[in-house]
Amino acid sequence: MKRSVTNSLFDALSAVIDSALKPFGFSRAKNSLVYKRILREADQRIDFAVDWFPKYQPGAHAHIHPNLQLRIQRVNKMARLLTGQNNMLLGGSAEVVLNEPIEFTAPKSEHRRWFAKENEQFRDVCVDIRVFLLHWVIPFLDNASGPEELVRLYETSDERVLAQHHWYLFVAAAYEILGRRSEAQDLLLIKQRGQVRC
Repeated sequence: MKRSVTNSLFDALSAVIDSALKPFGFSRAKNSLVYKRILREADQRIDFAVDWFPKYQPGAHAHIHPNLQLRIQRVNKMARLLTGQNNMLLGGSAEVVLNEPIEFTAPKSEHRRWFAKENEQFRDVCVDIRVFLLHWVIPFLDNASGPEELVRLYETSDERVLAQHHWYLFVAAAYEILGRRSEAQDLLLIKQRGQVRC
């Protein structure tokens, strides 16, 4: 049963999502649920995470909840230097600057939950996810590809960012890369005192 519904999701991704994301530079390996885009500085991913046969939604075969991930090599490297290679300070991974549900890229009124209750519903669900990706997620990722963008997201208190406790370290690393050491130091000091915006 699980193999059947998994194949239904792969078929829906192939038919609906692949061609929609390809013009933006995203690709997916066969039998993968992850779309990847490599930019000049950033590695961006959209991971179609799935809960199969979720007990919290009786009758559903799958709860599809895509996540976005952002890696920026220079920022990751600088964050490791700032923390003395302590990955625990970086949320357990020095490689991932952002890892959040795609719903955060939209206002709360636009948030969705995607369930497929029958094999044939996977395509309809993916059509709705495609609309969400093109309207909210891609514009956000287009403006989150380097240290400058990270600083701008922080300085504008952008609500699309799930500002977890380690977010400030990546922002401080971005400040450092941009030659704004005083801002980096101030942010680290403020966070140390528990006053940072998170």
